[in-house]
Amino acid sequence: MKKTLFFSAAFAMLIFAGCKHASYNGEAACTDSTAVETSDAMNNEMANANPENTETYAEFIENPFESPKTAPLSTFSIDVDNASYTNIRRFINNGQAVPKDAVRIEEMLNFFKYKYPQPQDSHPFSINTEYSESPWNPKHKLLKIGLQGKDIAMDNLPASNLVFLVDVSGSMSDANKLPLLKESMKVLVKELRAKDKVSIVVYAGAAGVVLEPTSGDDKEKSWTLLTI
Repeated sequence: MKKTLFFSAAFAMLIFAGCKHASYNGEAACTDSTAVETSDAMNNEMANANPENTETYAEFIENPFESPKTAPLSTFSIDVDNASYTNIRRFINNGQAVPKDAVRIEEMLNFFKYKYPQPQDSHPFSINTEYSESPWNPKHKLLKIGLQGKDIAMDNLPASNLVFLVDVSGSMSDANKLPLLKESMKVLVKELRAKDKVSIVVYAGAAGVVLEPTSGDDKEKSWTLLTI
């Protein structure tokens, strides 16, 4: 089994001017998992039970264009978030309008898996780019940068000590909140090794340690707690 140390990332950046086309390695393939499928099912139940959307999102301010003459350097983060894709799909499946501030383009790109080549030699990641015309403005160009980290065999990874702090207040009882979290943690428990440890601390509706540090091979103990 393999686990990605430096996760794949895809970033979209709008730039001006004419450069040469760069090569693109790999094709996109949608990711899916038991947790994602469970999320869709639970969210459909939520739509029937409570169609009103009371969620709020921090205002998203779009980055302005920068001239390379005055700002020749640009940076971006290599951490990977992909929740926006599933969140938007949830709104659409529930027949709800998608809040504009819930849309994160980089997270939608990161939801997909790309067949990027593994890094070579001592390089920690490979860099893959795709350069094309902008479909909405012929004066603009689009550059996508994809990073692929090394796949490290699970057996070679150091032991993990996972501690989860979980809100168990009444507001978390909706099907797409605490119940969904439990289903996701069941998927995680299956992947734990004997040298890994997991513990759970709760707050709000209750407070304290509900699962002392437990070895990854004691799956029955963790599983019993998650089915309550």
